[in-house]
Amino acid sequence: NNPSCVIGNALYKVQARRTWSIGDVKDELEATTGIPRVSLRLSLGQQAATGLQDREFEDEELLSAVLPAGSTVKMSIFICPAIYCDYKYLLGAVRRNFRSLRWAPL
Repeated sequence: NNPSCVIGNALYKVQARRTWSIGDVKDELEATTGIPRVSLRLSLGQQAATGLQDREFEDEELLSAVLPAGSTVKMSIFICPAIYCDYKYLLGAVRRNFRSLRWAPL
């Protein structure tokens, strides 16, 4: 568990059951790393190998529904900058200029 690793190397290892939700994984990562749960974005970083579409997972999704078969699965973690997790700030930006929504993820 070395948070100073470069992109592409494993940063954290979480042992989770497939009955867990993505939110449960985020809770475990927050407890392990201290990174606020709201800042964590998880996706499957190996879509080419599995044929699955790479996308950000929603908190309520179960691991059994979104992960490929296997005992070990590598996921990508993106740590969202704090300012983009401040929904009051984002709402203000949209109120000032609704065109800022064009950069929002779908």
